[in-house]
Amino acid sequence: MAITVAVGTKIVWTNYGAVVHTATNAKTKLFDSGDIQAKASYNYTPRSPGIIRYVCIYHPWMTGTITVVP
Repeated sequence: MAITVAVGTKIVWTNYGAVVHTATNAKTKLFDSGDIQAKASYNYTPRSPGIIRYVCIYHPWMTGTITVVP
């Protein structure tokens, strides 16, 4: 998944599935949700522009990109 947001926009990951997921920015360590249990959410608010890539550590094919604009 790819999205574009402005600096300061709250981004929310919600796990609607039955298994645990994560939203982890492993490369730059900006955020790591830890385990997002079924029916739970995690949020992150970017504070500067750039491109952020994230992955579910349990399901490495589940990736996304956030483009943060000023």
